[in-house]
Amino acid sequence: MSEGSQVAVVFWGGVEYWPVICVSGNFEQWGYSEEDIASGKIRYEQILHPEDLQKVRSFILQRIAEGYNDAVQQYRILDASGNIHWVEEISLFHTEDNDNLSCQAILRDITTEQENLFRRIRLEKLIANIATNFANLPDNRIDEGINKALKLIGEFAGANRSCLFESSEDCRFANKKYEWCAPGMEPFKSFLNKIPMETIPWLYGKLLEDQTVFIPDIDLLPPEAEKEKALIRFFNTSSLIFYPIFSENKLSECILLDYAKEKLLWQEDSIALLQIVGESISGALKRKKAEEKLAFTGFSVERSSTPTFWVNTEGRFIDINDAACTATGYSREELLQMSVHDISSQMISAPPYGSFENAVEHAKKQVALRFEVMFKRKDNSFFPVEINLDHFCFNSEDYLLAFASDITERKRGEETIKEHLHFLETMLDTIPHPVFYKDTEEKYTGCNSIFASSIIGLPREVIVGRTMHELQESIPQHLANIYREHDLALIKQPGTQFYESKVQCADGKLRYYLFSKSTFNDSEGNLAGIIGVMLDITESKETEKKLREYATELEKANEELKSLDRMKDEFIANVNHELRTPLISIIGFSDALNSGLLGEITEDQKKAIDAVLRNAKKLNRLVDSILHMSRLRSSGVHYEMTIFQFSDMLRNIITDLSLQMKQKGITVQEDIPVDLPQINGDRNALERVFINLLENSIKFTHCGGEIKVNIRKEDRYVHVIVSDTGIGIPRNKLAEVFERFYQVDSSSTRTFGGLGIGLHISKNIIEAHGGEIWANSDGKSGTSFHVLLPVNLKI
Repeated sequence: MSEGSQVAVVFWGGVEYWPVICVSGNFEQWGYSEEDIASGKIRYEQILHPEDLQKVRSFILQRIAEGYNDAVQQYRILDASGNIHWVEEISLFHTEDNDNLSCQAILRDITTEQENLFRRIRLEKLIANIATNFANLPDNRIDEGINKALKLIGEFAGANRSCLFESSEDCRFANKKYEWCAPGMEPFKSFLNKIPMETIPWLYGKLLEDQTVFIPDIDLLPPEAEKEKALIRFFNTSSLIFYPIFSENKLSECILLDYAKEKLLWQEDSIALLQIVGESISGALKRKKAEEKLAFTGFSVERSSTPTFWVNTEGRFIDINDAACTATGYSREELLQMSVHDISSQMISAPPYGSFENAVEHAKKQVALRFEVMFKRKDNSFFPVEINLDHFCFNSEDYLLAFASDITERKRGEETIKEHLHFLETMLDTIPHPVFYKDTEEKYTGCNSIFASSIIGLPREVIVGRTMHELQESIPQHLANIYREHDLALIKQPGTQFYESKVQCADGKLRYYLFSKSTFNDSEGNLAGIIGVMLDITESKETEKKLREYATELEKANEELKSLDRMKDEFIANVNHELRTPLISIIGFSDALNSGLLGEITEDQKKAIDAVLRNAKKLNRLVDSILHMSRLRSSGVHYEMTIFQFSDMLRNIITDLSLQMKQKGITVQEDIPVDLPQINGDRNALERVFINLLENSIKFTHCGGEIKVNIRKEDRYVHVIVSDTGIGIPRNKLAEVFERFYQVDSSSTRTFGGLGIGLHISKNIIEAHGGEIWANSDGKSGTSFHVLLPVNLKI
């Protein structure tokens, strides 16, 4: 006999107490050694279960008496530890010459087979018991029956707890409705009464697929079940099984068995039991809910002011409330002898069912139906009603509950609305631009004739009630997607929206439109939809394109002008160099002649040389001004800043120009304090400013006139005022005198010379020093120029 086999061989004598002669080694599987048994220390009758000993002996003797030499029987034995095992014995026996009985037997351990057999028998009895119990259970004891069933399946499966969870109507939560606990086990926490499905996504997904979920070991759960693993550990549970129950293709309940003590491999018969119990519980709960609904509905309907009819599937009234009698004019007895066909006329709006028979079939497939029909009163008058039809099953029979609301006033209101809509459509048709309006579902609820004919190319009644995507033959898909994105953004953020877009019109041409869209609300302040107006801007776009092209051409011309300007600057720089070189020589030799370094000169010669020297310096300043202008427009002017005595500079300038003032008989009055603070600035540049101001005063002041130079300190500034009694400047021209090339007298016969750049350069120099310059005049006679310079300015 091979090692590990569950089959053992034994030889024993048939005398009293059945002494064992020898056994195979496999007998040790029951805890007995060969030596113990073969030595007679342990007799076979001691191994047999006491309750089976006489039965086994009697069966063998009966077989011998009947002339057989073999026997097959099943009985119980006790192992060395006292545990019970079932064995199957196949024995051969014979009688020796001395009439002694000897036997050779093969024993096979069938304990597992017997336990499975007993378990199947127990399961069959249990299933029959539960099914019979629910079939005969009164409605008021359904809760008791469910609790009993949970106890039975929990005990059969060896579970510590068995629970029934019910799914909420929206399938977002699971509520613990019933629970059984084995002795010594605590029930689950109360917060399991409302478990969000989002906290058990992996388990919920499996249950929705109608899968029985085994969890023999929570450590073996996949990574996507981390939330479930944490929840199971929280309740100190080791092994679970979930069985889903579906009702009308919807997850309605779930049975849970859990084993808290150790990890467990659930047996298949437990699943079979769960399936049977689940079907029984589901049916019982349906019956309970139907009874509760029937009781509640019967109570509330009878007191309802809405006409209510109980109808069977053939359309016969089986009950009605008082409101139904009042609405139709019939008595209760009369209505109970009638059907829906006797009081209802054509259906006003009932697609896709259209008839009572079709409505019944649709009601069986969904929760409720709503449609409109015309009801006929006893006096043969008609009135419109809205029917809310609900289907339910009671005692395996289908019934319908119909609530009939009189909608006469609503229909009148709808007619009024239709009249208003007609007026609105007529008014919109007078607008020369496409207009449309939609609801929040993006369906067109109206438009004017231009929109229908020019944009969509379909009749208005075809457009209304459809979305852009449903009009894809008229609106290209990519454009419909763009319009939809704008609509969704506006619905998300109500208000007004403007955007431009291409539109493929009904004639197939692409045109540009400016969309103006706004949201509007209903009478209760809720967002109702979008109204849009389309403005054709195709011509504006074409004009805009031409303007862009023109702007490009202008930019090109401007670049050419800049190039010419650069050439001009280069030319001025060259001219400046060519003029400055001989001027330096002229001024230098004139100074030498005037000073007598080259010999004695007469008084007339001196006057001539003074004139040459004066005009040469004037020409030199003009060259400097032109060069300064050029630098302003190109690289900028660099100033050499030094600290110097400002009052000395002004006195020197007045002295240098005194000859010109003397020649015109102009007197000069100075008010230059000796204690003026020093100035930090470019001395040469500032000299140019005040030379320009004084020369302008000399130029525009008549002979015998007067020039005043006043200086005073004001806070952090030195304020210089150069005023004259000259021709003055018109008030409306005072700001323009500082512009480049500006001339007060710009006529071709103007009396006074000049290029009109001196004041412009002066303004740039003063502002570069952080100061201000301005002019005052009454426009008739006299002008005063004001200069503010900061004291000791640091740049």
